[in-house]
Amino acid sequence: MSKTEDRQPTVLVVDDKKNMLSLMKKVLRGDARVLTAERGLDALKILEAEPVDVVLCDLR
Repeated sequence: MSKTEDRQPTVLVVDDKKNMLSLMKKVLRGDARVLTAERGLDALKILEAEPVDVVLCDLR
């Protein structure tokens, strides 16, 4: 396999509830590299600094 195929996807989870961030980390652990942010501004900083494949966020 090439390095690209070996690389786990990076998922950014954005939620203001810490328990939801923790749950999503547990659910995705092993299948993806999980980054978390509690605020939109923090998420934007992560997106500027890290290559992210998927962003999961709540609407409220």
